[in-house]
Amino acid sequence: MLTKDPYRHHYKNILELVQRMLALPISAARRERGFSAQNRMKNSTRSCLEVSTREDLMRISLEVSTREDLMRISLEVSTREDLMRISLEVSTREDLMRISLEVSTREDLMRISLEVSTREVLMRISLEVSTREDLMRISLEVSTREDLMRISLEVSTREDLMRISLEVSTREDLMRISLEVSTREDLMRISLEVSTREDLMRISLEGSTREDLMRISLEVSTREVLMRISLEVSTREDLMRISLEVSTREDLMRISLEVSTREDLMRISLEVSTREDLMRISLEVSTREDLMRISLEVSCRGVGSCRGPLADL
Repeated sequence: MLTKDPYRHHYKNILELVQRMLALPISAARRERGFSAQNRMKNSTRSCLEVSTREDLMRISLEVSTREDLMRISLEVSTREDLMRISLEVSTREDLMRISLEVSTREDLMRISLEVSTREVLMRISLEVSTREDLMRISLEVSTREDLMRISLEVSTREDLMRISLEVSTREDLMRISLEVSTREDLMRISLEVSTREDLMRISLEGSTREDLMRISLEVSTREVLMRISLEVSTREDLMRISLEVSTREDLMRISLEVSTREDLMRISLEVSTREDLMRISLEVSTREDLMRISLEVSCRGVGSCRGPLADL
């Protein structure tokens, strides 16, 4: 009634007072209902509610009375659900991105570890190959040294035997020559004595004089000198011939020794080159087998590293 004309303009202050009085609560039942709702919501099983959640729940239980309020509340709830779903999707995407990053990191680590292991295997194989080459070279050098020492020992033994045989033959020749010379001297002396005796017998038989004796003694001394000179000349010729034969024998022995030594050295060099070729070929074959085995292991490891991250995903 007061809201109608002309009362609304004439009793303006009274109308405002009445509106304020009408706004005052009649009783404290609403507050009591709020405390009751709070006691229902916050019990022993729901003691960890946040303040904002509790306020929203109390407002819903106290102020929901019309369909508009329900629509607003359902809209707020759907909005919250959408926000929660969006936040969940965002967190899920972040988790997926982190997981994919971890998977790629694992693949990189697997690949790096595979490369490192492959490099270690290759380095170990190269080290083994170099060690094998060194051992083969050392064994080849040792065998070559043993062969050379054996050959040098055989050569020295041959030289010693040749020298000994040459000395023995030279001694035999010298002894034979000395025996022949002594025999010749004895024969010359005997023949001289015989001729001297014959001359003396002839002189004594003819009735020699002092002049004949002087002549005979002169002839005898002359004969002795001539015999001695002829003996020396023949001895010198024999000695020169013997020395010539000895030098010829030494040259022949030396030449034959050099020829046999050259043949032995050529045979040894041929054997050494053949051994080196065989050792090199066997080393290349073993190196190829090791590289093929390593490549097979690397390919098998690559297949295993590809299966690992897929199994993790």
